[in-house]
Amino acid sequence: MGWQDEWENVCGVFSQWVKFDGRNDLGSEILNCPGIYAVAIVEGRGISGEPFTLIEQIAYFGMTNAQNGLAGRLNAFNNTLRDVNGPGHGGAERFRYGVEGGEAIESLANKLYVAVRPYKCDVTSIAAEDLKTMGDVVRAEYLAFAAYANQFKRLPQYNDKRRSPKCKVSLQQA
Repeated sequence: MGWQDEWENVCGVFSQWVKFDGRNDLGSEILNCPGIYAVAIVEGRGISGEPFTLIEQIAYFGMTNAQNGLAGRLNAFNNTLRDVNGPGHGGAERFRYGVEGGEAIESLANKLYVAVRPYKCDVTSIAAEDLKTMGDVVRAEYLAFAAYANQFKRLPQYNDKRRSPKCKVSLQQA
């Protein structure tokens, strides 16, 4: 099986697109799992409820194998994006770079959509099957990068460290 076939298998289990601020509607059964996620910036009518597809508006792919799952990672993304205390997220620092003030951040946040691809496993286990699944999560993120770069001839904007520096200053400090 080639990497494109592997990617198609990954795509088939993604959630539908939801507004980033409505991510909890995906449910704890999905969000408590490790997995990968795509964040898209979409102007206009939006893409809520649409099936996941590889679209050029995807600005970031991320992954987690942490105990608190996709929910914890997406909450960390939200904390950093909105300059809220709590666990931080390096990718969200890239979204904030060049965006001035709380109103501009909220305007950006209102354009964000997320789709997730959960993987069921026990991230605290050393069982071979759980460890293999955690490796599958990491591989899926790189398959996402490969598929995106293959189709659009670049990485998503905020996965490209050369094009997107991190915002290091808290909005509260500015």
